[in-house]
Amino acid sequence: VAARIREELAVKYRLRVLSSAEMIEYFAAQVREAFSLQHLLEVVTLFLVVVGVGDTLAATVAARRRQFGMMRAIGLHRTRLFRIVMLEGMAIGVLGVLLAVGLGLALSTFWVQVQFPALLGWTLEQYVPFAFVTAAGMVTVVLCLVGAFIPSVRAALLSPVAILRGD
Repeated sequence: VAARIREELAVKYRLRVLSSAEMIEYFAAQVREAFSLQHLLEVVTLFLVVVGVGDTLAATVAARRRQFGMMRAIGLHRTRLFRIVMLEGMAIGVLGVLLAVGLGLALSTFWVQVQFPALLGWTLEQYVPFAFVTAAGMVTVVLCLVGAFIPSVRAALLSPVAILRGD
């Protein structure tokens, strides 16, 4: 039947006759092509994480200069102040990863179990790439620490005398 359709109708009506395996491969190739730029979006997102965390912590360090100066004046060592700001950066990263994983699971569950069956009639199996999620979470936290480094150094180098004088 497939050969006869190819002979008589394929050219005239621009038809392609595919076996089940060929059709599945065709759909898989279309999905791969649709998501081919996803890695670029991941890199841009991770870059924005570094910039965003650095900017947020730089703003909080600037806003809390007086508080940090008081802490330094009563004896807090520079390394402890450095660690405080670095821990804030790490907390931002961990909370962001937890929020992203929670929302990602909720959205994927919604799409796989509700939307695809309703829109396309397809029943799919939900798959969570645990290795990728773990690696992406660790990279995100490390990048948050990288973004927190410069604000941490700036906080640690604040002069308590100059700050308390109002300079």
